[in-house]
Amino acid sequence: MLLQPGRFAALVVVFFLIFFCLGFQLIKIQIIDSSRFMQLALNQRSEVLRVGPPRGLILDRNYQSLTEGTREKAIVVFPRLLQSGDSRLIRLRRGNDVALRRFIETPPTSAAPFIAETGVSTTTQQEINQLNNPGIVCVDLPLRYDRGGLACHLVGYTSLRDNKGVFGVEKMLDRYLAADDPGLSIVALVDANRRLIPGLGYRIVENRSRPSVVLTIDKRIQRIVDRVMDRMVPRGACVVMRSDTGEVLAMSSRPKFDPNDVASYLGRPDSPLLNRALAAYPVGSVFKVVVAAAALEEGITTEREVFTDPGYITVGSNMFRCYKFDEGGHGQLDFTKAFADSCNVAFIEVGERLGRDKLVDYAERFGFARPTGIGLAEEEPGRLPGGWNMSAGDIANMSIGQGEMLGTPLQVTAMAASIANGGILVRPRVVREIRDASGKVVRRFDPPPDGAGYRVVSEATAKRVARLMRVTVVSGTGRNARVEGWEIAGKTGSPETGKLDADGKSISHAWFAGYGKGHVKGYGNIGLACTVLVEEGGSGGDVAARVFHDIMKGIKDEEGH
Repeated sequence: MLLQPGRFAALVVVFFLIFFCLGFQLIKIQIIDSSRFMQLALNQRSEVLRVGPPRGLILDRNYQSLTEGTREKAIVVFPRLLQSGDSRLIRLRRGNDVALRRFIETPPTSAAPFIAETGVSTTTQQEINQLNNPGIVCVDLPLRYDRGGLACHLVGYTSLRDNKGVFGVEKMLDRYLAADDPGLSIVALVDANRRLIPGLGYRIVENRSRPSVVLTIDKRIQRIVDRVMDRMVPRGACVVMRSDTGEVLAMSSRPKFDPNDVASYLGRPDSPLLNRALAAYPVGSVFKVVVAAAALEEGITTEREVFTDPGYITVGSNMFRCYKFDEGGHGQLDFTKAFADSCNVAFIEVGERLGRDKLVDYAERFGFARPTGIGLAEEEPGRLPGGWNMSAGDIANMSIGQGEMLGTPLQVTAMAASIANGGILVRPRVVREIRDASGKVVRRFDPPPDGAGYRVVSEATAKRVARLMRVTVVSGTGRNARVEGWEIAGKTGSPETGKLDADGKSISHAWFAGYGKGHVKGYGNIGLACTVLVEEGGSGGDVAARVFHDIMKGIKDEEGH
């Protein structure tokens, strides 16, 4: 009997739907969900050790990794595959008890695979792999952090307990860096009897689909700064920042540490885990940049006004000495030379004219005594002598950056940038963008045209202060900072710490804060603000200015490479 046309059409539709569903399911299994089913199948015939923190990547502005760069040899044990009776294993234990102690002398209590030792030698790797024991293998594993401590204080580290960020960018952007999948897995391919399959053996599977944060840091410039700091600064800090946008290109603190082994640095007297770039110190004469800007902006003085320095000045019951006290002071000098030669007597007199309110007001305008807004939890706000009851001595001390006046190298860098860019205090920035596991940008931190800043002094005043800073480098206390072919301007500082050396002489921190303008590889002609602090380093002009010079020269010389 023939089917009626309507019923035939319905039957065709039913068969079509059935085949469509079956076809879609096959496509879903073979294409859409293929990786998941392959992983499930692989797990049925494999032993898997998931290694590496489930964390996103931290990249520099050119998408170069600031993590994941170093590899280290590690011994991996698969207990269920281990042939423990192998006599060669016993001999190897006797010959290399350090690398093998954890899993031979102390038998594992779990059948789960584990890492027995890291940092083993190439010789040990060869000895282990020559065993052909299916339960033990030596492989190259990526470390989360660079052993050399590249930008370690900025990048930060995570907690061993829960893998959450507890310091630096790792802490600041923890919610973006947290990832579900491990960075790497070591897979032992086995047969139905859990025996290693000959010819297949072990596979290392890296997960490259992870979220990432892109920083403003330039890895090339960071390496230049780090090399100079390693060579010249036992304890201290350096910040390099674009003066127009506030983008931090390098941040270095010394002593450095290995973020892979934070526990080894706890309790050390030299505090390697302190990010000194964000810590508050007496700023000394670098604060004269603010005092000069305030005095010129307010019409308190001019570059040509002449001051007399007999080597000291008396304020109330306090006598403040010039560093040339034993030579009878600077004698007569104009304000330009007073700035270039860092004459305390002249600046205390100018500070007295400005008075408490204007001194504090301009210090706050230039960003002192508050966080810069960079977003790092380790940043200290610094301090100003405050209150209506500031004495004349307090005002004198503040005029030369001493007393209760404290600032961070990052704040001082922002101050220097404001002079370089014509009077705008830009907000320091360290993050450019955030990407999800697929590489899609989910949040971007583009600098606004004004660097998200505000005007602190007029452009005319900023140019006048810039001239004072250039004279300081040409003929004043900052001569050691000069770099041939670049415009260099800056100010030295040597604030007293209150400590005395073995000879009873005062110990000082060494500062140099300024900027360089020239052609920078990858940027064109730009201005770079830079601050160097050498903790208890002595003279800013003799010590910190030389560090500044080597950093700026290193950046300049990269142009020819």
